[in-house]
Amino acid sequence: MKSSVWGIPYEIRPSKQVERRLVMETILLARETGLRTRAMPFVGMGGVRFIDFLLAHKILGTDKFVTLEHDETLWNRCELNRPFESIELYKGSARDFLDERRLDESSIVWFDLEKMASKDAKDDVVSAATSVKPGSFLFVTATAEMPRHFDEFRKLEQRLAAVKAEFHPLAGQLPDAWVQKNEFFRTSAYLAMAFLRFGFSGRSDGHFSPLVNIAYRDSNWMVTVGGFFGEKAIAMAIQKKVLESMPFLIGSTDGNPFSIEQFNMTDIERGLFDRAVSALPRKKSAKNQIKSLGFRDSVYDQYRQLMRFIPRYVETAL
Repeated sequence: MKSSVWGIPYEIRPSKQVERRLVMETILLARETGLRTRAMPFVGMGGVRFIDFLLAHKILGTDKFVTLEHDETLWNRCELNRPFESIELYKGSARDFLDERRLDESSIVWFDLEKMASKDAKDDVVSAATSVKPGSFLFVTATAEMPRHFDEFRKLEQRLAAVKAEFHPLAGQLPDAWVQKNEFFRTSAYLAMAFLRFGFSGRSDGHFSPLVNIAYRDSNWMVTVGGFFGEKAIAMAIQKKVLESMPFLIGSTDGNPFSIEQFNMTDIERGLFDRAVSALPRKKSAKNQIKSLGFRDSVYDQYRQLMRFIPRYVETAL
Protein backbone atom coordinates (compact mmCIF):
# COMPACT_ATOMS: atom_id res chain seq x y z
CA MET A 1 0.00 0.00 0.00
CA LYS A 2 1.32 3.44 -0.96
CA SER A 3 2.20 5.67 1.99
CA SER A 4 0.12 8.76 2.82
CA VAL A 5 3.43 10.65 2.79
CA TRP A 6 2.91 11.19 -0.94
CA GLY A 7 -0.31 13.15 -0.43
CA ILE A 8 -0.39 14.78 3.01
CA PRO A 9 1.90 17.69 4.02
CA TYR A 10 2.12 16.74 7.69
CA GLU A 11 4.21 19.76 8.68
CA ILE A 12 1.38 22.24 7.97
CA ARG A 13 -1.49 20.50 9.80
CA PRO A 14 -2.29 22.58 12.90
CA SER A 15 -4.43 20.00 14.69
CA LYS A 16 -1.85 17.30 14.01
CA GLN A 17 0.84 19.52 15.49
CA VAL A 18 -1.24 20.10 18.65
CA GLU A 19 -1.72 16.34 18.99
CA ARG A 20 2.02 15.71 18.59
CA ARG A 21 2.94 18.28 21.22
CA LEU A 22 0.35 16.95 23.67
CA VAL A 23 1.87 13.48 23.40
CA MET A 24 5.35 14.91 23.98
CA GLU A 25 4.06 16.85 27.00
CA THR A 26 2.63 13.61 28.41
CA ILE A 27 6.05 11.97 28.22
CA LEU A 28 7.68 15.03 29.81
CA LEU A 29 5.22 14.84 32.72
CA ALA A 30 6.28 11.23 33.29
CA ARG A 31 9.77 12.48 34.14
CA GLU A 32 8.36 14.08 37.27
CA THR A 33 7.83 10.56 38.65
CA GLY A 34 11.52 9.77 38.16
CA LEU A 35 11.12 7.87 34.88
CA ARG A 36 14.21 8.25 32.66
CA THR A 37 12.46 8.91 29.35
CA ARG A 38 15.53 10.55 27.79
CA ALA A 39 17.24 7.17 27.57
CA MET A 40 14.33 5.43 25.83
CA PRO A 41 14.55 4.66 22.09
CA PHE A 42 11.78 6.17 19.95
CA VAL A 43 10.17 3.66 17.56
CA GLY A 44 7.72 5.04 15.02
CA MET A 45 6.94 5.99 11.44
CA GLY A 46 9.05 9.00 10.53
CA GLY A 47 8.06 9.13 6.86
CA VAL A 48 10.33 11.41 4.85
CA ARG A 49 10.04 14.47 7.12
CA PHE A 50 10.70 12.83 10.52
CA ILE A 51 8.69 15.47 12.37
CA ASP A 52 7.87 13.19 15.33
CA PHE A 53 11.54 12.28 15.58
CA LEU A 54 12.69 15.91 15.44
CA LEU A 55 10.21 16.81 18.19
CA ALA A 56 11.31 13.85 20.32
CA HIS A 57 14.92 14.98 19.92
CA LYS A 58 14.15 18.64 20.63
CA ILE A 59 11.66 18.22 23.47
CA LEU A 60 12.62 14.90 25.06
CA GLY A 61 16.34 14.77 24.25
CA THR A 62 15.94 11.39 22.54
CA ASP A 63 18.94 10.29 20.48
CA LYS A 64 18.11 6.71 19.50
CA PHE A 65 15.43 6.03 16.87
CA VAL A 66 13.93 3.34 14.67
CA THR A 67 11.69 4.41 11.79
CA LEU A 68 9.43 1.88 10.10
CA GLU A 69 8.49 2.29 6.44
CA HIS A 70 6.48 -0.30 4.48
CA ASP A 71 6.37 1.63 1.16
CA GLU A 72 9.50 0.59 -0.76
CA THR A 73 9.15 3.57 -3.12
CA LEU A 74 10.03 5.79 -0.13
CA TRP A 75 13.08 3.95 1.17
CA ASN A 76 15.62 6.07 -0.74
CA ARG A 77 13.88 9.28 0.36
CA CYS A 78 13.83 8.10 3.98
CA GLU A 79 17.57 7.43 3.84
CA LEU A 80 18.23 10.82 2.25
CA ASN A 81 16.10 12.80 4.71
CA ARG A 82 17.21 11.17 7.96
CA PRO A 83 18.13 14.16 10.17
CA PHE A 84 20.32 12.03 12.46
CA GLU A 85 22.68 9.13 11.85
CA SER A 86 21.17 7.51 14.93
CA ILE A 87 17.90 6.85 13.05
CA GLU A 88 17.72 3.25 11.90
CA LEU A 89 15.43 2.57 8.91
CA TYR A 90 13.44 -0.65 9.16
CA LYS A 91 12.08 -1.61 5.76
CA GLY A 92 8.71 -3.12 6.53
CA SER A 93 5.42 -2.68 8.37
CA ALA A 94 4.77 -2.50 12.09
CA ARG A 95 3.58 -6.09 12.03
CA ASP A 96 6.74 -7.21 10.20
CA PHE A 97 8.86 -5.37 12.77
CA LEU A 98 7.07 -6.95 15.72
CA ASP A 99 7.24 -10.41 14.14
CA GLU A 100 10.92 -10.19 13.26
CA ARG A 101 12.34 -8.12 16.12
CA ARG A 102 11.09 -8.12 19.66
CA LEU A 103 11.27 -4.81 21.48
CA ASP A 104 14.11 -5.68 23.86
CA GLU A 105 14.16 -2.53 26.01
CA SER A 106 11.75 0.01 27.44
CA SER A 107 10.81 2.31 24.55
CA ILE A 108 8.55 5.07 23.33
CA VAL A 109 6.53 3.35 20.60
CA TRP A 110 4.21 5.37 18.35
CA PHE A 111 2.61 3.57 15.43
CA ASP A 112 0.65 5.18 12.59
CA LEU A 113 -1.90 2.75 11.17
CA GLU A 114 -4.56 2.84 8.48
CA LYS A 115 -8.27 2.92 9.47
CA MET A 116 -8.62 2.32 13.20
CA ALA A 117 -11.97 0.53 12.91
CA SER A 118 -10.47 -2.48 11.15
CA LYS A 119 -9.34 -5.98 12.00
CA ASP A 120 -5.83 -5.14 10.73
CA ALA A 121 -5.57 -2.23 13.18
CA LYS A 122 -6.85 -4.43 15.99
CA ASP A 123 -4.22 -7.08 15.23
CA ASP A 124 -1.43 -4.48 15.03
CA VAL A 125 -2.42 -2.76 18.28
CA VAL A 126 -2.82 -6.03 20.16
CA SER A 127 0.49 -7.28 18.80
CA ALA A 128 2.23 -4.09 19.92
CA ALA A 129 0.64 -4.28 23.37
CA THR A 130 1.84 -7.85 23.84
CA SER A 131 5.34 -6.98 22.59
CA VAL A 132 6.48 -3.80 24.39
CA LYS A 133 8.73 -4.23 27.38
CA PRO A 134 7.54 -3.09 30.81
CA GLY A 135 8.44 0.55 31.34
CA SER A 136 7.30 1.55 27.83
CA PHE A 137 4.92 4.06 26.30
CA LEU A 138 2.68 2.87 23.48
CA PHE A 139 0.69 5.27 21.28
CA VAL A 140 -1.27 4.49 18.12
CA THR A 141 -2.69 6.90 15.55
CA ALA A 142 -5.03 6.11 12.66
CA THR A 143 -7.72 7.53 10.43
CA ALA A 144 -11.01 7.58 12.32
CA GLU A 145 -13.43 7.79 9.38
CA MET A 146 -16.09 5.13 8.92
CA PRO A 147 -14.99 2.16 6.77
CA ARG A 148 -17.02 1.71 3.62
CA HIS A 149 -18.55 -1.63 4.60
CA PHE A 150 -20.20 -0.05 7.67
CA ASP A 151 -21.49 2.90 5.64
CA GLU A 152 -23.58 0.45 3.60
CA PHE A 153 -25.89 0.00 6.59
CA ARG A 154 -28.38 2.87 6.46
CA LYS A 155 -30.19 2.02 9.70
CA LEU A 156 -28.18 2.86 12.80
CA GLU A 157 -29.26 -0.26 14.67
CA GLN A 158 -28.00 -2.43 11.80
CA ARG A 159 -24.70 -0.54 11.62
CA LEU A 160 -24.24 -0.79 15.38
CA ALA A 161 -24.92 -4.53 15.24
CA ALA A 162 -22.36 -4.91 12.43
CA VAL A 163 -19.68 -3.03 14.39
CA LYS A 164 -20.36 -5.06 17.52
CA ALA A 165 -20.29 -8.32 15.56
CA GLU A 166 -16.97 -7.49 13.87
CA PHE A 167 -15.23 -6.47 17.08
CA HIS A 168 -16.99 -8.74 19.58
CA PRO A 169 -16.70 -8.49 22.55
CA LEU A 170 -14.69 -5.23 22.50
CA ALA A 171 -17.54 -3.00 21.27
CA GLY A 172 -20.13 -4.23 23.74
CA GLN A 173 -20.77 -0.89 25.48
CA LEU A 174 -20.50 1.29 22.38
CA PRO A 175 -23.15 4.08 22.44
CA ASP A 176 -25.66 3.90 19.59
CA ALA A 177 -25.19 7.52 18.52
CA TRP A 178 -21.47 7.06 17.90
CA VAL A 179 -22.02 4.95 14.77
CA GLN A 180 -23.57 7.91 12.92
CA LYS A 181 -21.29 8.93 10.09
CA ASN A 182 -20.39 12.34 11.54
CA GLU A 183 -19.82 10.80 14.98
CA PHE A 184 -17.93 7.69 13.94
CA PHE A 185 -14.58 9.12 15.05
CA ARG A 186 -15.80 8.46 18.59
CA THR A 187 -16.33 4.79 17.69
CA SER A 188 -12.79 4.64 16.30
CA ALA A 189 -11.35 6.09 19.52
CA TYR A 190 -13.48 3.74 21.62
CA LEU A 191 -12.23 0.73 19.65
CA ALA A 192 -8.61 1.89 19.71
CA MET A 193 -8.59 2.05 23.51
CA ALA A 194 -10.41 -1.28 23.67
CA PHE A 195 -7.70 -2.83 21.47
CA LEU A 196 -5.00 -1.50 23.78
CA ARG A 197 -6.70 -2.70 26.94
CA PHE A 198 -7.32 -6.11 25.41
CA GLY A 199 -3.69 -6.43 24.30
CA PHE A 200 -2.37 -5.62 27.75
CA SER A 201 -5.03 -7.57 29.65
CA GLY A 202 -3.24 -10.91 29.37
CA ARG A 203 0.04 -9.61 30.77
CA SER A 204 1.09 -10.12 34.37
CA ASP A 205 4.41 -8.26 34.13
CA GLY A 206 2.97 -4.74 34.36
CA HIS A 207 -0.02 -2.42 34.55
CA PHE A 208 -1.43 -0.34 31.69
CA SER A 209 -2.45 3.25 32.48
CA PRO A 210 -4.24 5.14 29.67
CA LEU A 211 -2.88 8.66 29.21
CA VAL A 212 -4.12 9.92 25.83
CA ASN A 213 -7.45 9.65 24.01
CA ILE A 214 -7.56 12.36 21.33
CA ALA A 215 -9.57 13.00 18.18
CA TYR A 216 -8.53 15.73 15.77
CA ARG A 217 -9.19 16.89 12.23
CA ASP A 218 -7.34 18.94 9.66
CA SER A 219 -9.23 17.22 6.82
CA ASN A 220 -10.30 13.70 7.82
CA TRP A 221 -10.88 12.68 11.42
CA MET A 222 -7.92 11.04 13.15
CA VAL A 223 -7.53 9.49 16.60
CA THR A 224 -4.53 8.95 18.84
CA VAL A 225 -4.71 6.79 21.94
CA GLY A 226 -2.04 5.44 24.22
CA GLY A 227 -0.52 5.13 27.63
CA PHE A 228 2.21 3.67 29.80
CA PHE A 229 2.80 0.00 30.63
CA GLY A 230 4.98 -0.93 33.57
CA GLU A 231 5.18 -1.25 37.33
CA LYS A 232 1.73 -0.39 38.70
CA ALA A 233 2.90 2.29 41.14
CA ILE A 234 4.80 4.10 38.39
CA ALA A 235 1.98 3.71 35.85
CA MET A 236 -0.56 5.13 38.28
CA ALA A 237 1.78 7.96 39.30
CA ILE A 238 2.25 8.98 35.66
CA GLN A 239 -1.50 8.92 35.05
CA LYS A 240 -2.01 11.07 38.16
CA LYS A 241 0.50 13.62 36.85
CA VAL A 242 -1.28 13.81 33.49
CA LEU A 243 -4.71 14.13 35.11
CA GLU A 244 -3.46 16.94 37.35
CA SER A 245 -1.93 18.88 34.46
CA MET A 246 -4.20 17.98 31.52
CA PRO A 247 -7.34 16.25 32.85
CA PHE A 248 -9.05 16.55 29.47
CA LEU A 249 -6.44 14.45 27.65
CA ILE A 250 -7.70 11.00 28.64
CA GLY A 251 -11.22 11.74 27.40
CA SER A 252 -14.33 10.80 29.35
CA THR A 253 -15.04 7.63 31.31
CA ASP A 254 -17.34 6.27 28.58
CA GLY A 255 -14.50 6.36 26.02
CA ASN A 256 -15.45 9.63 24.35
CA PRO A 257 -12.17 11.20 23.14
CA PHE A 258 -10.96 14.73 23.74
CA SER A 259 -11.72 16.42 20.40
CA ILE A 260 -9.30 19.15 19.39
CA GLU A 261 -10.97 22.23 17.93
CA GLN A 262 -9.83 23.55 14.55
CA PHE A 263 -8.01 26.76 15.38
CA ASN A 264 -8.48 28.47 12.03
CA MET A 265 -7.66 32.07 12.85
CA THR A 266 -5.46 34.86 11.56
CA ASP A 267 -2.36 35.98 13.44
CA ILE A 268 -4.16 39.16 14.56
CA GLU A 269 -7.02 37.04 15.92
CA ARG A 270 -4.46 34.81 17.60
CA GLY A 271 -3.10 37.82 19.45
CA LEU A 272 -6.62 38.69 20.58
CA PHE A 273 -7.06 35.14 21.94
CA ASP A 274 -3.71 35.40 23.75
CA ARG A 275 -4.82 38.59 25.48
CA ALA A 276 -8.27 37.23 26.30
CA VAL A 277 -7.17 33.99 27.96
CA SER A 278 -4.42 35.71 29.96
CA ALA A 279 -6.57 38.62 31.19
CA LEU A 280 -7.91 39.00 34.71
CA PRO A 281 -11.47 37.59 35.06
CA ARG A 282 -12.99 41.08 35.37
CA LYS A 283 -11.43 42.25 32.09
CA LYS A 284 -13.69 40.79 29.43
CA SER A 285 -13.25 43.17 26.50
CA ALA A 286 -11.02 40.84 24.48
CA LYS A 287 -13.29 37.86 25.16
CA ASN A 288 -16.35 39.86 24.13
CA GLN A 289 -14.58 40.87 20.93
CA ILE A 290 -13.84 37.21 20.21
CA LYS A 291 -17.55 36.43 20.58
CA SER A 292 -18.45 39.31 18.26
CA LEU A 293 -16.20 37.76 15.59
CA GLY A 294 -18.27 34.58 15.66
CA PHE A 295 -15.95 32.20 17.52
CA ARG A 296 -17.69 29.58 19.65
CA ASP A 297 -17.16 29.45 23.42
CA SER A 298 -15.68 25.96 23.00
CA VAL A 299 -12.88 27.39 20.81
CA TYR A 300 -12.10 30.00 23.48
CA ASP A 301 -12.16 27.43 26.30
CA GLN A 302 -9.90 25.02 24.46
CA TYR A 303 -7.53 27.75 23.36
CA ARG A 304 -6.96 28.53 27.04
CA GLN A 305 -6.07 24.86 27.65
CA LEU A 306 -3.93 24.38 24.55
CA MET A 307 -2.45 27.83 23.95
CA ARG A 308 1.19 26.75 24.25
CA PHE A 309 0.71 23.71 22.01
CA ILE A 310 -0.83 25.50 19.00
CA PRO A 311 1.81 26.19 16.32
CA ARG A 312 2.36 29.44 14.47
CA TYR A 313 3.25 29.43 10.77
CA VAL A 314 5.38 31.91 8.88
CA GLU A 315 6.30 32.22 5.25
CA THR A 316 9.93 32.42 4.32
CA ALA A 317 11.51 33.75 1.11
CA LEU A 318 14.29 31.15 1.24
